[in-house]
Amino acid sequence: MAEAHGDIAATLSELERKLKKLERELESVGHGGEVDVEPAQATGAPADGEPPPGAGHPTGASPPPGPAGPQGFPPPPPFHGHDTGGQVAGHPAFPPPPPGAFGPISTEGFAPSPHHAHDVLAPPPPGPAPFSMPLPTGHVPPGSTPVRPPWPPANDGAFVAEWQGGQGPPPPSQPHHQQPAPAAGSSALREHLAELERVRAQLVDVADRLVSELSRAVGELEGGGEPVLEGHVVVEVGRFADVATLGAFEQALQRIPGVRDVYVRALDQGEASIDVELDRPLRLASELGAVAPAAFRVVAAGGGRLHLALT
Repeated sequence: MAEAHGDIAATLSELERKLKKLERELESVGHGGEVDVEPAQATGAPADGEPPPGAGHPTGASPPPGPAGPQGFPPPPPFHGHDTGGQVAGHPAFPPPPPGAFGPISTEGFAPSPHHAHDVLAPPPPGPAPFSMPLPTGHVPPGSTPVRPPWPPANDGAFVAEWQGGQGPPPPSQPHHQQPAPAAGSSALREHLAELERVRAQLVDVADRLVSELSRAVGELEGGGEPVLEGHVVVEVGRFADVATLGAFEQALQRIPGVRDVYVRALDQGEASIDVELDRPLRLASELGAVAPAAFRVVAAGGGRLHLALT
């Protein structure tokens, strides 16, 4: 550290010495030349309007030199009525310094230690913060203009919306929670539930069939062996004497509860073939006997067919 300060002091001393040398050279250049004079002055004769030398002095000697100029330098040459334009003897009064006047400035040996670099190169400490006058708050007197608060440095959009009476920008949306991936056993559970649904449908179908068969068997026992018909039944009836009797017989079939549709398919020599659609199992012969316009007997029944003969 001492060597670094010694190098700095030596460099500053060298600079100061060279500056003094430059000042001396400038002084010699500024006062060493001659000022252009009038022809009369060149021959020693006094100029027009100028008293001869020695006039006003009892001894006839030249006037004493005036007081020294500032900093101890002699005063400038007298002005003889014309402007020299900053020229002394036809040359610039203050010429530029000759090349090499300052000499080379050496910085060798000046290498501050890294541990003490902040002593020389550290920037100055920051100055105090600028003074800011606090804005008045509270009640504003009537007739005066309220003072707007300073513009905030951040979140400009929210401040503008609030100033204009808005609600500001919406808060950032929360990320949607991703649905967890289904476990490996979920697919197996769904397959098991689907299989149970299929078994249930099969059981319901079987139960319906059992109820239908049981109802038919009970009807046969109660009706002395008359079969129970269901679904589509073909009724063959004959012989009809005329078409009017056939129409009345058709209307009687339509009035039986459980019969959905009746359609006369054919009529040949008094023998009629009628299609009947049932909503539920019925002992059709017994039901028809209660509403038929004419008496009949059962010739055959079963297998979706009912053969009747008018008496």
